[in-house]
This record gives sequence, structure tokens and C-alpha cells, in this order.
Amino acid sequence: MNNWTQNSFNLYNSPNYLDMLHEIYPMLDNDTRELSSSIKKQLETYYADRNNEELFKLLLEQEKFPVKDSYKAYFGRVKKSELDIIIKNNPETINRICNRIYKDGYEKMIERITEPKETNRQIGPMFTNWLKSAYPSYTDPNEFLNSKEQVSVYSASDAALVQLATNYLGCKLPVGTDSKEKGLDLVVKVNNKGKIFFIIGEAKFLTDFGGHQNAQLNDALNLILFGSFQHKQNLNILRIAVLDGVCWIDTSNDKMVNRLRMLPDDNIALSALLLNDFFYSLS
Repeated sequence: MNNWTQNSFNLYNSPNYLDMLHEIYPMLDNDTRELSSSIKKQLETYYADRNNEELFKLLLEQEKFPVKDSYKAYFGRVKKSELDIIIKNNPETINRICNRIYKDGYEKMIERITEPKETNRQIGPMFTNWLKSAYPSYTDPNEFLNSKEQVSVYSASDAALVQLATNYLGCKLPVGTDSKEKGLDLVVKVNNKGKIFFIIGEAKFLTDFGGHQNAQLNDALNLILFGSFQHKQNLNILRIAVLDGVCWIDTSNDKMVNRLRMLPDDNIALSALLLNDFFYSLS
């Protein structure tokens, strides 16, 4: 592995790794989901009357459903014009789900549909918000490309980042694990010691081993392993994977940790905490 990846592993045992990471990925308490008094009154009526069909339909409209059930997602995917028919055609399923809700009680139902959003569902924008606050950022692509700062950030939509990387830098982005072309989390320009570098990358905060988290890691690594460039303009372009969390626990024998240990030394995966040193090291 290269030095940046090795140094990221070293952070695991260094003082304040998680404390410093909190500046980039702040895990704050979220406000409860809003529920209007009129909706709450309707829910109370349907619940008291054991009106399963109307209760179920109204709960489907809420941001969070009160119980986890594999069949619930099906109803959320059908057309609204067909929902009443689907519900009427499947009374046993509706009754079974509603009976689970009744078993827990009315107050628990309200508590669950209004509980705060999970912080890990909001991680995505945290890195980009931190990046554009840490360095001068530009929303106009021409201003970004002509910027004179030592480090500058292109702060735009996912589509705009991909467009600049594709059209100006000549990138060909790999397809993600969901079979869709992946976006980018950073496009950075570095003016250092008379040279100009462009860095593109994906950023992931990996909260646990396995499952969806492995897919997140794969998406980030695919960019540095399988992304390619057409060097039309003789540009200095680097691809990086900005990773944090359990992937750097060097004592683990988990698959994601081993993947990072086995990276070729010309593939750069590093912690966000090392980004500043990385930018200023380029020459």
C-alpha cells in the first residue's frame, strides 16, 4: 500500500481520531418528524375504530412507517390510482400488519412515525459541506478552472461534477455496484510549486462491517481501480478514495480492511483527516 493508506491505518491508534473526525461528520441529534394535528386526529380515529384500510393508507403517506415489514414496501411502489384496489385485494396482509401496530399501542405508533431521522442517513452531504467550508469553493466551472488559490473546490451538483470531470478532465467513471454510473464527492484543483493538479474522488464514512457498507467501499475503490482518463490536455489528474470509520481498524480481519491492505501502492485511499497534507504534498 502507499504511504497515505498506511498513515490512514496508523490513525486507528492515534489520539483523537474519532474526535477530529466529528468535525467532518458531525453526529448531532435531529429534530423529530413533524405530524400535523389534523393527521394525528385522523390516525387516532382510525386506530380507535380499528379501521385497518384507512389507517394503513394514512400511515403509508407518512415519512416513517411505525413497524418494519417486508410487505410494506410493495404498497409504497404501486401507483396511487391502484393502491385502494391492492389494499382491498389483500385484507389478510393489511390486517396482519395493523395487528402488529395495535399490539404495540397508539402512543408507540405515534412515537415511531415521528422519531428523528437516523443520522447515518444524512452522512452523504456532510463531507462535501465540510470540504467547501475548509477551502475556497466555486460554483461556476470556469471560475474554478481559472482559480489561483493553492487549493480550491468545485462546489456543484453531482451531475455538474461528473460533467466537468468527463468533458474537461477526460474521465471515464466506472459503473457502481447498483449498475449505475457513479457520481463524485470531490473535484479539487491544487496549484502547488508551479504545477496544477486536479483531484477527483469519492468519500465514504463506513460505520460497520458487511452488507451495504461493503458496497459503499467498493464504489469508492472502483473509482481508483477502474476509472480511466483520456489525457487530451496533458493534465495532472489523481483519483482518490476518501475513507473513514471501521475500515481503518488495523486489528480487524474483515474483508474491507483486507481490501485496503492489498491495494497496489499507486492507488490512493486515505482518511479525510489527511487530505490537507495530501493536497500540500503535491509537487
